[in-house]
Amino acid sequence: MPDPGLYRPDHDGFADLYETMVEQCEAVEAGAVTAADAADLLHDRLLAADFVPKNFGTPSARCASSTRGPRPC
Repeated sequence: MPDPGLYRPDHDGFADLYETMVEQCEAVEAGAVTAADAADLLHDRLLAADFVPKNFGTPSARCASSTRGPRPC
C-alpha cells in the first residue's frame, strides 16, 4: 500500500476526515465557504466519528493549555 503521508494511512475514517478538512480549508481560501461554515461542518464530522474521543469538541473542552495553573480561556 502506498503511503499517502497521513498520520494514519491505514485508517479510512481518518483519511476521509483529513480529506474533508483539506477541502474545507481550500474552499475557505477560495471564498466558496465561510470559515464558520467550514468549522461547523468539521465539528459535526468530529462528533460523528467513532474514532474521535467523545469529549473532543464539547464546550467544556474548548481550550487546552500546556501550562500549569488556571486555564486561560
